[in-house]
Amino acid sequence: MISWWKKSSTEKKGLIVLFSIIITFTVSRFFPLIEGARFSSDDLENGTTINGGAFNLSGTTKNTKELYINDNPIPIDQKGNWQASLGLPSGYTVLTVKAYDRFGKANKKTYQLLVEKETISPPIGANIETKIIQNDSLDGPPSASKI
Repeated sequence: MISWWKKSSTEKKGLIVLFSIIITFTVSRFFPLIEGARFSSDDLENGTTINGGAFNLSGTTKNTKELYINDNPIPIDQKGNWQASLGLPSGYTVLTVKAYDRFGKANKKTYQLLVEKETISPPIGANIETKIIQNDSLDGPPSASKI
């Protein structure tokens, strides 16, 4: 094959190189179309345990026109970044993430999460008791006083 290359004229070599460049460029442009929509998030993994009901997610997309989490649209910026804040009920929760490319081809992933019950503690110094004093007269409603 090397001897054939040496015997070829400069025009043939130029056409072969040009044709190779065109083929390489075409394949590189069509590969993302074949690959379809992709998304990623460092916050999502199967079996993740979340404290409380609020869950903030962020990630990136590639070749993606639309992104949905549990059928709710998530905005994507020009660079392919996205953010979402979800209120999740306590217990076992399933999140379904769907990404669509510009041709409608979907990429779907399902994540199983465990949301622990949110424990709310009162702020420090909020132990103020209120005592209702009965007012037996008909002059007005009962009054409250702080003890």
